[in-house]
Amino acid sequence: MPYLSIAVGELQTNCYLFFSSCGRDCFVIDPGAEAENILASISRKNLLPQAVLLTHGHPDHLGAAAELMDRFGVPLWVHGADDMAMRSEAGH
Repeated sequence: MPYLSIAVGELQTNCYLFFSSCGRDCFVIDPGAEAENILASISRKNLLPQAVLLTHGHPDHLGAAAELMDRFGVPLWVHGADDMAMRSEAGH
């Protein structure tokens, strides 16, 4: 499966776009920051995100997640342990 790596944010966290070689569907993995930069890469490749995935719930991996989820109407996928930790930090 082809992918594109984009270094984002102050920590230069790797955000990945994994996409099909025969279609437009893609997954956005660890969108830590710089939503505009990620969106530009998605547009250049003519991709259509299906979900945002987090390898874990640290802020440097999820900073642009909400904007991408809103823009494309896609879900956030994260391991249950990180989901619970993120909810407790947010006061939910």
